[in-house]
Amino acid sequence: MEHILYSDGNLTNISGIIKINRLLISQKKKHTENYKNKITKIQLKYVALHVALFYGIVTFYIKNEDSIKIKLDEKILYE
Repeated sequence: MEHILYSDGNLTNISGIIKINRLLISQKKKHTENYKNKITKIQLKYVALHVALFYGIVTFYIKNEDSIKIKLDEKILYE
């Protein structure tokens, strides 16, 4: 099965959306105080990407043999 993963991070929240066919599964969390004012906006987006990906795996929305298209809004994250 193919999934599309969107994620975003800013100074206060991280969020992720997994699109499975027509179903959208979303998650939004506040940053812990440990990271507040200690990492850059790009790093926050990187953290959000991983949180969304692991959320999909842990909740079994993403399973073995599935493919995932990751949509990113920062070119540097592709590298």
